[in-house]
Amino acid sequence: TIYRRFADKDELVLAAVEAIKPRPPEPLGESVRDDLVAIARHVTRVREGIAGQIMPCMVPELQRPGRLRYLYLKLVEDRREITRSVLRRGISSGELRPDTDIELAAVLLSAPNTMTSLGFSPMLGKDELAERTVDMVLHGIST
Repeated sequence: TIYRRFADKDELVLAAVEAIKPRPPEPLGESVRDDLVAIARHVTRVREGIAGQIMPCMVPELQRPGRLRYLYLKLVEDRREITRSVLRRGISSGELRPDTDIELAAVLLSAPNTMTSLGFSPMLGKDELAERTVDMVLHGIST
């Protein structure tokens, strides 16, 4: 049965999510903008696939307290750390302001993709959304 490989249904669901939402590639480190755009493009590609059809159905489940929510948030935080590391590097290199709120910037960078994938922003065009999002956020936090 499936429970030989997974302890419970929550672990099975999380494994399925990991399979349809692969981790973004490690940043190349050439520039903060290029790395953030690469991450955002990856998320866009993933959301345009089967993950974009399944994840909206999972949102209600992920809002409920419980093990599935905990496991999913752990997965998301691990992936968000990639964005945080790029932002920290930008602060260290002087590309970004030293007072940059890393958590807020990470959420601002991911929100447009999330909103469009859930259908909550029909007026927001998807063309070059990664570049437009990164450029707008960087405009506010660059030196």
